[in-house]
Amino acid sequence: VEAIHLDTHSCLPLQRQTVYIDYIVVNESSRGRGVGTAILHDIVNRERQRAERLAVAVRDRNTASRRMFLRIGFL
Repeated sequence: VEAIHLDTHSCLPLQRQTVYIDYIVVNESSRGRGVGTAILHDIVNRERQRAERLAVAVRDRNTASRRMFLRIGFL
């Protein structure tokens, strides 16, 4: 069962020292189980080695994703 979809271009360099996380999508049936948080932690840990800054854009109406990014330390 596929629980996630991670864009193959999920981490796109905007500048030399900034990485933009394009998007993370978790299937609705798997949401609320920490899957997105685990993926985000993996991305952050991997990309932190090559970038000083990580950036994301989240729609205002996507409150669950906004909470997840805030928990991880994104403002």
